[in-house]
Amino acid sequence: MKYRLDKSYVDTEKRKSAAMALLGLGFGVYVLFRYGVELDIKAWSGLIFLGYGYIKATDFLYWTYRSDTIAMEMVEQGVWVSTFSETRTLALENIRKVVLYPVHGEIKSVVLHCEDGSTSKVRGFASMDQIVEQLRARLGDDKIITGGFFNR
Repeated sequence: MKYRLDKSYVDTEKRKSAAMALLGLGFGVYVLFRYGVELDIKAWSGLIFLGYGYIKATDFLYWTYRSDTIAMEMVEQGVWVSTFSETRTLALENIRKVVLYPVHGEIKSVVLHCEDGSTSKVRGFASMDQIVEQLRARLGDDKIITGGFFNR
């Protein structure tokens, strides 16, 4: 089964990135107009805020135009993840443990820890419970752990 991102998750990410972009760009412009003549550390901090605002603006554009290309699928070899620029597969035999992070009884994110030390975080999909059940059926209960509040 192919899983797509939840629309409410995408909308939340778009709102967060838009707010931070406006805040960064606005504060950067303010600092440059206020302290730009002196060319001291305050003026340079305005440039840093402008750069941060630009990065968050590109995040907003990413979530606006490319979020529908993100997909995840459970295949025989493992977990298949596709974005607009790459497709990768995490082999089931390489997954060391799976950590579930519930919020108010609902699973919000799943972290896959691999044998090579890499981690992959899965969040924002509409049917996280189905994803967990498929992982539980393929890996077994001994590799699945429920994480605590402070470990997110």
